[in-house]
Amino acid sequence: MDLEEKHSEKNKTELIREALRRAKRNEREEYEEIIKSQVALGERIFAIWKEHKELCESSERNKCPENPEANQTKRASEMSNAEFSESMKQFNEYISAYFAWSNESIRTATKQTALVNEIIELITELCTSEAKEKWLLLSIALRSQPNLLKYLQ
Repeated sequence: MDLEEKHSEKNKTELIREALRRAKRNEREEYEEIIKSQVALGERIFAIWKEHKELCESSERNKCPENPEANQTKRASEMSNAEFSESMKQFNEYISAYFAWSNESIRTATKQTALVNEIIELITELCTSEAKEKWLLLSIALRSQPNLLKYLQ
């Protein structure tokens, strides 16, 4: 944060403090509730982000099993019965591992999608809350200093 941003934040904080000093009791309570909800929303968004990050890391570790047939150089007709049976056994194990991997990947992707949808809803709620906060502060300022109305026209 550079010096100009710090100065801007300081001014904003002072303006909010002054507006709340002039606010009615119920307006201060409403402002406090808005801030509490914004903090709770921010904490929930951060928790979801962490959970999503963990799912992404888990997904990266969940590697697709290798097909043993890909390394097979003999055709089935060239194999003995024992070799063919062993090859089929390995292939069946691969198919089982593949389906387990696929199911886990689908579960992870479904969870990730649900988390992203929840974050979108929470961000929308946070934006609404911020707008509500700004309108409350503006109404307090306009009520306590009616001469500010000329700047809105």
